[in-house]
Amino acid sequence: MSVMGDVLAVLVVQMSGYGANDYALRHHSGYLGTKAKGSDI
Repeated sequence: MSVMGDVLAVLVVQMSGYGANDYALRHHSGYLGTKAKGSDI
């Protein structure tokens, strides 16, 4: 069941057009924000 939830979540994110740049804007610091921006840590 958790696999189906993950698949649905990914589909909703893809359909909404939310991308790595949007993620980086909201999570501007820390490991995930720098990875989303493509910068080295």
